[in-house]
Amino acid sequence: MTHRFAYSVHDLQNAPKVIDAPLPAEWLRELLNDCEAVPFDDEPGHLEARLMMSGRDVIVHGRVRAALGMPCGRCLKPMRLDIDTEISLMLSPGKVQHAPVAPKGKGKDAPEAEPAKSKRSARDASKGAPKAQARPEKFAGKGRWSRDGHHDVYEFAEDEADSDTYDGDEVVLDPFVREWILLETPIFPLCSEECPGIRPDPQAQRAPVEPAPVVDPRLRPLLEIQKKKL
Repeated sequence: MTHRFAYSVHDLQNAPKVIDAPLPAEWLRELLNDCEAVPFDDEPGHLEARLMMSGRDVIVHGRVRAALGMPCGRCLKPMRLDIDTEISLMLSPGKVQHAPVAPKGKGKDAPEAEPAKSKRSARDASKGAPKAQARPEKFAGKGRWSRDGHHDVYEFAEDEADSDTYDGDEVVLDPFVREWILLETPIFPLCSEECPGIRPDPQAQRAPVEPAPVVDPRLRPLLEIQKKKL
């Protein structure tokens, strides 16, 4: 699956990234291909977010909307589920994989090889300190902003954000979009609290009505005589 929301950390250091994009039904269906949830009537979803750097961390604020169809847990009939959830996420850089150190020479004066510097480290050194980021009011959370040297740093409130990591020099939001959507889907969805569940067809439960016996017209006089005797 091709990543739809992948962004360079180097670009985020220069300027925040604002996302205001639809989530096509085909993309959502592929994203949720192993789940019971599917796009309802092929309606697209929507992702609205802002990514910004805070030191080496990437701060993500925004909202995910999607209309999903799921079977009711009682009656199994398809039902609509509207997802509308806020995003608060802090992504920290993962572990940097250094190149292996070359073996030492036989001579006692042979110099040791130094670990290779990551591309990001060399790029940061050449670019200098990151620029100060604007403080967007639209995605402002419960945390606070502080000044750290040459740039603003957003500090999350204790219960405000989830935390995870990003690999290398790229931030990919696709798996997080999937996670945000699935966290909003109920384990036991109900089309209504009063749903009676699966019930047999009442028409099928009724005993069949036996038709009245057909009397041979030639025997009718005898039946009349029998009724008079009774």
